[in-house]
This record gives sequence, structure tokens and C-alpha cells, in this order.
Amino acid sequence: MNHKDIIDTENIEIDGLLMETLIRQKPLSMILLTGVILASIFSYMENPALRAWGLILGENESSRLDMLGNGGQVVVGGRAPAIQLPDSDGGRIELLTEAAGGSGPIWLTFMTTWCATCKAESVDVRAVITKQHVETTHYAISLGESADEVNRAMGGAPPFRVLVDSGRTVGAAYNIRAVPTHVFIDSQGFIQNIHVGSLSRTDMERRLEHID
Repeated sequence: MNHKDIIDTENIEIDGLLMETLIRQKPLSMILLTGVILASIFSYMENPALRAWGLILGENESSRLDMLGNGGQVVVGGRAPAIQLPDSDGGRIELLTEAAGGSGPIWLTFMTTWCATCKAESVDVRAVITKQHVETTHYAISLGESADEVNRAMGGAPPFRVLVDSGRTVGAAYNIRAVPTHVFIDSQGFIQNIHVGSLSRTDMERRLEHID
């Protein structure tokens, strides 16, 4: 799967009232509606700032709407899919499985080493997870990259534990559409919060305070 231009899919939308009005006044208005939609898409694809925001995955992946609970498997309040992945040090991590048992709250950050936003917020992630009162275990999950690529990009010393999802199997299970994406899971294995995009240090701490 090749890297694609990066767009903020949340902002590509048409006002519901406008859409309803145009549909009722077809066929000429339907042509106008199509033009508006295409113009919106090309506008965001040509915006370099949005291309630098995150990662858009392939056409066969679930949509971002699926990830947020409109027909997909991963929803807030639902059970988090199990994870079995190697880490960047050559070990193997098993989370959210019967064999793994209770592991306490988990914070997942889906990322890539070439994502500028991921790199920028990694400083805050490290600062938050190194606080003594934080009981949540954090794992970064690198999508579509090998352990060598991760270590090379991070100078051989990742600022936090990185799991390597080179085949994007876990990314697909979580319906990840963009990076960074943060998933907060409670000690019972249920998803408490999903956030697409970067988080400030204050927002990270606030979410961690509400994980049981």
C-alpha cells in the first residue's frame, strides 16, 4: 500500500441542509452538488498543510466513519481488538488476549516515523508517560514499517515502546484511517476514547485521568 496525499477527512463535508435542498431540486442541482463535492475534495488534496497532517490508507481499508462507530467494529464502549506484534527491540508483545491477562489501562498511539505531526507530539507523549502517577501503559504502533526502519528513524533509541505493525494487520483491525490516532483502553479491555490527530499535553493528561 503506497503512501497517499494526506487530507483531513473530517473537514470534507457538505452542509446537510444544502445537500437536502439540492437533492430535491434535481437534476440541475444534482450537477451542482457533484461539482461542490469534487471541488471540496480537490481543495483539500492540494493543500500542503493538510497533506502533512497524517496518513490516508488505501481504498480497501475501512473509512474513518467506520472507526468512529458507524458500522465498524471499533467503537467507543466496545471491546478493543487483541494485539500480537513484535516491538522495535525484537521482542513480542501480546495485549488484550486471554493469555495476556489483565494488563491495566492501555494507551495506543498509531503513527509512522515519517509523519511530522507524530514526531512533534512524541515529546509530549514521552513527558506524560514518564510521570510517576501515570498507571496507563503506552504503546506506539508503527504502521507499514519494519523494526529497522523504526530504529533508524529514531536514532536507535525510540522515546517510548514501539510495536511494529509492518503488515498493518492491527491498524486494519482498529480501522485506522489517519495518523496520529490515539486509542485509550480501560483495564477491562473496553475502548474509552478515540482521538484522530495530535493531542496537547494537557489533553493527554485529561484523557488518562478518566481511564479506569
